[in-house]
Amino acid sequence: MIFILVILALIPLTTALAEEKNYLVKFHENKPGTFTTQESSLKKITNEIYLIKDTTEEELANNQEIKYFEESRDYTILENTPWNFLAMGVDFNDIPDNFGEGVKIAVLDTGVNFSLLDLISGPDIINGDGDASDDHGHGTLTAQLLRAPVTNFPLMGSEVYAVKVLDNEGIGQTEDIIAGLDWAIENNMDILSMSFNGPDSFLIKEKIDEAYSNGILLIASAGNSGNETILFPAGYDSVIAAGSINQALEKSSFSSYGEKLELMAPGEGIILTFDGENYFSFEGTSFSSPLVAVIAASLFSENAGTNNVEVRQVLRTTAVDLGEQGRDNFYGYGLASLSTQQINQSDFENLENRVIELENWKTTIIETISGILSDIAVIFSSLNGHESRITTLESQTSSGGNSTSDYWKYLDFRTKKDIACGFGEDNSLELYKMQDLGASCEIASTGNRIKCDCEEVTGTCDIDSPIYCYSWELNRGKINLEVKNTANEDLKINSIEISGCEIYERSSTISEDKKKRFRLNCMDDFVQGNIEISYQDESETQHLVEGTIIV
Repeated sequence: MIFILVILALIPLTTALAEEKNYLVKFHENKPGTFTTQESSLKKITNEIYLIKDTTEEELANNQEIKYFEESRDYTILENTPWNFLAMGVDFNDIPDNFGEGVKIAVLDTGVNFSLLDLISGPDIINGDGDASDDHGHGTLTAQLLRAPVTNFPLMGSEVYAVKVLDNEGIGQTEDIIAGLDWAIENNMDILSMSFNGPDSFLIKEKIDEAYSNGILLIASAGNSGNETILFPAGYDSVIAAGSINQALEKSSFSSYGEKLELMAPGEGIILTFDGENYFSFEGTSFSSPLVAVIAASLFSENAGTNNVEVRQVLRTTAVDLGEQGRDNFYGYGLASLSTQQINQSDFENLENRVIELENWKTTIIETISGILSDIAVIFSSLNGHESRITTLESQTSSGGNSTSDYWKYLDFRTKKDIACGFGEDNSLELYKMQDLGASCEIASTGNRIKCDCEEVTGTCDIDSPIYCYSWELNRGKINLEVKNTANEDLKINSIEISGCEIYERSSTISEDKKKRFRLNCMDDFVQGNIEISYQDESETQHLVEGTIIV
């Protein structure tokens, strides 16, 4: 609705112009007096103010009866700017008529309702014609954030195209998306808004990269899964992934997040219409994508000759930081915001090459750190094993009562083996303790000669006394299990069960203070499993011990 308000402003008489207009006048005597004009052109507004139609400033300025005069001007109602635009710095009452001028934007969606929205029809990829009318509704909703019904706010100066790549159920095939992208490239679009998600596709990514290299800024909705997964096409490096915030400027619970998230825009409480009469509140990252496109369009328009890489960088640097300081996985760089920042072309020379170099450097650093962390994990694992063995050794003493703690930790395995065999030969170290020191030794006496053979133990077998066991890998999947009887009687092993392994010999009698080796045939990737050993003592009482075997 447009109506005329009449306001008196006290201004001095000015130099006259010949153009005829309508003027408000105030006379010295508060009435026309002998004012010479056609009676039909003089209209009383108040007791003091009159409207004179179709006259000139010169005529009024030369009339001595007139004290003040002022041109009658138009006043209009204020536009009610939705919150989602105000949050991004866009006020419908403060934007020029040419906002977004010279920018070409394509909305890849279900098409639009052209009787409601003043958009240009691109191709209907689904039906193979040139009428991209909307038979679903989703495209009409997303597109009106670029050009609203009736007013065409906010992008009154932009060329906005509807490209139908999704059918009446909101579904499009890989080839439909590729065809839509190809049309945008061939028709020199500046911005693409995509409010759909789908699986990763090499061919779609290839076409998106081609569009980006041809100067198109691509924006897509991050997804509504609410988890740490940015869906495609938003997940591609050449695309700005747009997430959703609410009116409290907090991330929407449904908005997907992650390393690929770049910018945020409102996506809750978005008031839209299908028919221009009934308005409803909608939510989803589908609406965040076109809202980011509005800010991008203003940058393209205000900075003639700029390119998509430069605009993308400015979008990042001018975004309102919402999460942790700097970029983070929940808010990206922040809320896309209208900025008057002018893009300095020289600041962006070779920017793309520098970004690529930085990404390569980042990848190299991450790989290096991962390797270091892996090495540290191995070292700590080894240290933990040695620490346990040293503790056991330090609790033992030689026959002379001297502690071994002073030197044991500095010795290599061969020297440790010699010491362990020496302790075993003179019975100053219990034989089963050798395994705790990292050695499995066989000691035999032949005449005056004592034979001691040791193998390095690499694994453990955590079960209850009086059964002790140790393990070590011979080669892939082939493992030795050594079971030791520390009881003061003979024990009969009835069975041994190990998850993920088969045992060639399951039953055996182990004499007091003796041990028995069992050969295991395990899966190639076996590193740990559950073990159960069933045995009976000399009184034929049955026992079952359980634990874990680690190779």
